[in-house]
Amino acid sequence: MIIRMLLTITTPDHLLYGSDYPYVAPQVLTQSLQHMKQYLTTETDLAPFREMILCKNAQLLFQTRQ
Repeated sequence: MIIRMLLTITTPDHLLYGSDYPYVAPQVLTQSLQHMKQYLTTETDLAPFREMILCKNAQLLFQTRQ
């Protein structure tokens, strides 16, 4: 997967999962997300970064500052 290539130039805290919504069919989005979740779970070296890539990095990036 492209994640391994990206990790040669950056760190896991700079990766965000994204989609092409609303330009692709919902079932394609669901399948892509499930595939990514499975990949990040089964690849033992990437598993610790699963939640970061899928949601936590985006939450940190888009949180409102007070």
